Amino acid sequence: MKRYFGFLDDTGVLEHDPNQRFFGLGLLKLEETAPFYQEVATLKDKVVSFLPNLKKPFEFKFNKINKSNYRFYYELLEIYFSFPKINACIFVVDKMGINFDFPKYFISSWEAYIGYSKLLIKNNLGANDEICIIADFHQKPKSSNKYYETEVRSCNMSQIYNVCMIESHASLYVQMIDVLIGAVNFDFKNKYDKNIRVNKIKKGIVNYLKKKLGVTSLAKNITIHKPNYFSVWLFDPKKNASYQRS
Repeated sequence: MKRYFGFLDDTGVLEHDPNQRFFGLGLLKLEETAPFYQEVATLKDKVVSFLPNLKKPFEFKFNKINKSNYRFYYELLEIYFSFPKINACIFVVDKMGINFDFPKYFISSWEAYIGYSKLLIKNNLGANDEICIIADFHQKPKSSNKYYETEVRSCNMSQIYNVCMIESHASLYVQMIDVLIGAVNFDFKNKYDKNIRVNKIKKGIVNYLKKKLGVTSLAKNITIHKPNYFSVWLFDPKKNASYQRS
């Protein structure tokens, strides 16, 4: 029996938004937390000392990459790849796909978010795995009586032994998966929107990630086992209809 921590974050929205075609969920799965945390915390201290005039506490976030801080994201990826037992699993929904219709399966975007979270977690658990999920915080809608933590745990209580939500600034692990999801989402947007203005700084980070993984694209179904386990699952609601109400 192996016991893991699973850190979960998302990007985009499930509602229709012409500027956000893709919705993504990411799961960072690891057994040993301390060594990775120590190295990323040291890097964060380095960032803060290098950028002393920050108006807000610094977080590693893909959408915050800019010309002042981008070099630290290369260092972050180097740290990530120095821990080959850390798994990253990215789930992507193309909302412009002809089969995408979450209201057909869920009564709200909140319940869809819960459902897709269950799906991602369940499909990344081995038969003898147990996991504690720590997810980026989302406020439960007043119209819903479903709590994220309770619902996610209930889908497989024999393997998901606890769930909690925290603010992303409180977890370097959530920030790590944010960067990885953001890179995948960036590659999808650049592949499918030929009119998009490409951010060259972010593109450099994404290309570096692809080089480390040995792939030419993140915008497709992929499963890489070395140097780290890294998967991208472009969800097809028609092919995977049985998963929708997980």
